[in-house]
Amino acid sequence: MASMFGTVFCIAWFIPFAPYNVGVNDPQMLGHAFMLTGVVLYLASDRSTPLLAASCVFFCLGGFTKHSLLAFPLAVTLDIMLRSRRRFALWAATAAVTLALLTALTLWIDGPHVLQHLLSPRRYLSSRAIFISATFLRIYAPGLLAGAIWCFTGARRSKARFLAFAFPLSLLTGAVFAGGFGVAVNIFYDAWIVIAIIGALVLANAAASAAAGSLRWYRMMLVIPLLFSALPVASGLYTSVPPAGVLATEDRVFAEDIAYLKNRPGPAICFDLLLCYQAGKTLSYEPFVTGELIATGHLNPAVVAAELANRKYAVIQSDQGIIYFPPPILDALNAHYRIDRQSSRSVFYIPVQ
Repeated sequence: MASMFGTVFCIAWFIPFAPYNVGVNDPQMLGHAFMLTGVVLYLASDRSTPLLAASCVFFCLGGFTKHSLLAFPLAVTLDIMLRSRRRFALWAATAAVTLALLTALTLWIDGPHVLQHLLSPRRYLSSRAIFISATFLRIYAPGLLAGAIWCFTGARRSKARFLAFAFPLSLLTGAVFAGGFGVAVNIFYDAWIVIAIIGALVLANAAASAAAGSLRWYRMMLVIPLLFSALPVASGLYTSVPPAGVLATEDRVFAEDIAYLKNRPGPAICFDLLLCYQAGKTLSYEPFVTGELIATGHLNPAVVAAELANRKYAVIQSDQGIIYFPPPILDALNAHYRIDRQSSRSVFYIPVQ
C-alpha cells in the first residue's frame, strides 16, 4: 500500500508540469530512473557486496545522465559512511572505478564536447533562485512539513534513514541550481520524489495504527493524499491540453514548415531545433547556448551579425511573435533579410537580393 500511494503522490505532483516534459530534450527522467534503481538496490543490499556495488554503479550512471541529481547519491554515501567503514570503502572504490570508466567512455565517444557543454558559461541570478525556490516551497508546504517531521521523529528507527539526508540535500541542491538561467522547477524533482517516499511511509505508519475499515482508517485514507497532493492537483486541473483538432493542425503546419525548409538549399538557423533536424539542415547555432555565450561575453554578437551581413544563411527561422536576437544581430537581420513565410508556428527570413 505504501508503494502504491508513493506512486500516486509522484503522479499527482507531476501533473501540472506533464505537458512541458513531453518531448523535452532533457534526459532528467532517465537520470531519475537510474537513481531510484540505485536506491532500490541499496535497500536490498543489506550485507550483499554485489548489490551494494551495483547500487553504486547505477548512481554513477544517473549522475552521468543528469549531473544535477546529487541528493540521493550524497544521502546514501552519508548513510553508508555512518553505518560501516568497510562498506563505505567498497562504495568509494566502486564509485572511483565506475566514474573513471564512464569518463573514459564518454570522452572516447564524444571527444571534448561533453566538457565544453558542462563548462559552457551560463548566467546566474540570485533573484531567480529565490523565486523558483519560494514557488516550490509555497506549493508543496504540506508535504515538506510532514517530511521534516518524519525526519526528526521516525528516521532513526527506519531502514530508510538515508531519506533524512536526502530531504535537506534535495532542497539545498535545488535552491542552489535554481539560479541558473534556463532552470525551472524541474530542479526540485529530487525533492518531490523524496517527499513522495516519505509521505508513503507516513501513510503506512498511520494506517498501521488504525483498524482497516474503521472510520479513523477511512479518514486517513482521504485526508493524507489530499494533504500531500491537493494543491498540485488543483493547479493541474487548469493545465490546458489542446484539443485533438488543434494538435492535428499543428502537425500539418509543422510538416509544411519542414517542406519549406527542404526547398531552400543552403545552411539555416532554426530556433526550433527539431524543425531544422527534420529538414536535414546542419546545426549552426544552438539558441540557448548561443544566447548565454553572448550574454556572458564569450561570443561577440558582431561575429553573427557579420555572417548575416554576408547573407551566409539561406533561411533563418524564429518562433512566431518572438525575436531572440540581441540588437546588433537584429539590426543585421532587418537590413539583409526579409520575411518570406509566416505560419502559425514560425517566421522565416531569407536574404534580400
